[in-house]
Amino acid sequence: MPPDRAPDATITEKTSANQALLYRLTGDWNPLHADPAFATMFGFDKPILHGLCTFGYAGRHAIKAMCGGDPRLFKSIKVRFADSVFPGETLVTEMWKESPTRIIVRTKVKERDKVVISNAAVELYEKVPEKKAKPKAAAASAAAAPAAAMEPTSGDIFVAIDHGTFTLV
Repeated sequence: MPPDRAPDATITEKTSANQALLYRLTGDWNPLHADPAFATMFGFDKPILHGLCTFGYAGRHAIKAMCGGDPRLFKSIKVRFADSVFPGETLVTEMWKESPTRIIVRTKVKERDKVVISNAAVELYEKVPEKKAKPKAAAASAAAAPAAAMEPTSGDIFVAIDHGTFTLV
């Protein structure tokens, strides 16, 4: 729950009208995000934005405002999805610094003044974590492993989905 005071930082960013169609490139082909007729079957006037996309906006806003744009300081984020976002709407992320490593976050849709992400918190590292050295044995076995030339790439999978030839086994 946000404190009863003005936020320490606020970032406002408009999503694009084709944001959900672009987000489909992540592999989420749910028609709820692209097909108006399908969206109306679930009580929406039009397709909605992916929750994970909205989640990404909130996380990016926290990194920009509270980490000086350095994603290496970002440790984790936990949120509650409170309402849907429609592509093209403007997201307003409000942030309250609770401690040097904890930020309370709330995201609203500006046009409808609706909270869409609530009960959210971002955990930060106090300093950029040091990279862990890879064990030599693991590096040597990875180098000796045969090339995975027979494994499909994500591009192969998208082509198969597009042609209707992809099946899960």
